[in-house]
Amino acid sequence: MARCRLRKCVVAIICSVVVLQFGLLYLSTSRIGSILVARHSAVNQPDALRDNIVAKFPVIEYESLLRIGKYPDSSCEYKTGIPALQEWLSSESQFVRRGEAPLLSCRVTTLPDQPEATRPHTLCNGSEIYLDPSKLAPAFCPEYRPGYLCDPIASYNHYGRGAFSFNAPCRHLPQFTMDKFPQDHLKDIFSSVVCRDTITSNQNKSMALLDGTTLLITRERGEHFNLFHAATDWLNAFMSIVLLDVPFENVSVLLLDDHAPSNLDIVWDVVFSRRRPTQRARRLPESVLIEHGVFVPAGYSSILYKSNEHGLSCDPGKDGVGLMRAFARHVVTSFNITARRHDHIRILLVLRKPYSSGQFEHKFIGRQIDNEDDVISMIRSLPGTELTVVDFAKVPLRDQIDQVHSSDVMIGMHGAGLLHAFWLPLHGALVEIRPTPNMGWRCFRNIAIQVGLIYDEYTNDEFPSNYREDARGDYTIIDVKKLENKLKTVIAKIYRKNTTQ
Repeated sequence: MARCRLRKCVVAIICSVVVLQFGLLYLSTSRIGSILVARHSAVNQPDALRDNIVAKFPVIEYESLLRIGKYPDSSCEYKTGIPALQEWLSSESQFVRRGEAPLLSCRVTTLPDQPEATRPHTLCNGSEIYLDPSKLAPAFCPEYRPGYLCDPIASYNHYGRGAFSFNAPCRHLPQFTMDKFPQDHLKDIFSSVVCRDTITSNQNKSMALLDGTTLLITRERGEHFNLFHAATDWLNAFMSIVLLDVPFENVSVLLLDDHAPSNLDIVWDVVFSRRRPTQRARRLPESVLIEHGVFVPAGYSSILYKSNEHGLSCDPGKDGVGLMRAFARHVVTSFNITARRHDHIRILLVLRKPYSSGQFEHKFIGRQIDNEDDVISMIRSLPGTELTVVDFAKVPLRDQIDQVHSSDVMIGMHGAGLLHAFWLPLHGALVEIRPTPNMGWRCFRNIAIQVGLIYDEYTNDEFPSNYREDARGDYTIIDVKKLENKLKTVIAKIYRKNTTQ
């Protein structure tokens, strides 16, 4: 029992140090460690995204481990940060072993207040993993979740027996059973795992090696075009790296799906896949040996879904949740984006309009502002402010992040674009417009409080009044005076927050 407690403490210390490493990046006036500069070229991306991007990677050396602070049970840090994940991490169990050496280890738990369909929640990593792409076959749906998000294009993989394997002599341990995995991609993957015949040293030399740590990721088809759902995969990848104490410079990404390219794919190369460009398993020309692999949990099991229906009930404290802030700052700095100094309160108004992406025709867009000219005029009349109006559908992703990070207040209708609240500066605010009073989906409020933002919302409490639909979407008429009062309150809070920090 004492050994178990000691191990939990060591795990908690390591996780806290890694989170602190990225959280310290908020101290923009401090020079922390040395800076490495690396160039990444976005491969297989639309033309507008193929430019080289300079990413600065902070390298921090610690002389000693820091003592972990204790968080009250009512804090958001305790409920959604590293403390909330310690029990998950400490549930580690060996699933495949060669002699006494673990080849595959998994951590299985049920995270509270998560969608029931995502249970159990499983995080696995392994060493010396063989992947044979000849045993991957195109599939319309995940095998263990038939009928869900299927498509005429077979962009999932069916994993034949031995698609993933470990070299003999190895053995599956009794706890390696399929009920340890949720009914999504993980169950598909691990049902294929075998201990294969001995691989000779000559065969190993001729086999391609994916050295370092490879993140093995399967995205939800179609959802990978949606900013919010794509970010659930990004956050799970970041969380896995932090929990397993993986050096970021050793990470590469291998996608276990063959979904159509998205303008969000650039994040995998710029933010995560630093050892080599992102690859797709089905397109590998030959079998590969994965030195170290992390099977990232599916996006639907992300903590962004925690308490999604009614909203988090916890105290965010002054600065929110360290893990979330660290993730946000890691994305921003990977794109080499820095905040700009300005004298005014910068307000970013996000609009939603029908558009064509080249891949999809979005002729109907829900949750549009019906009287947007009145709203724009009102915001422009606020003293000491500067307004930018944007439709993110027309802006490259890096520029979207840059615009948000250079703003103080983001305001917009409920929708995936509000995921960008992650990149607002720590003193910033999100104002969410909700067209109906009972729509659920409190995810953007949850994000805002977890990254330490001021949050407020405008709700059309008179619904179905002030609401209409036509062939191009649905629209809400905003009570301009009511919204103006909310913005004035938010701006006053920003000034107070800045004077107390």
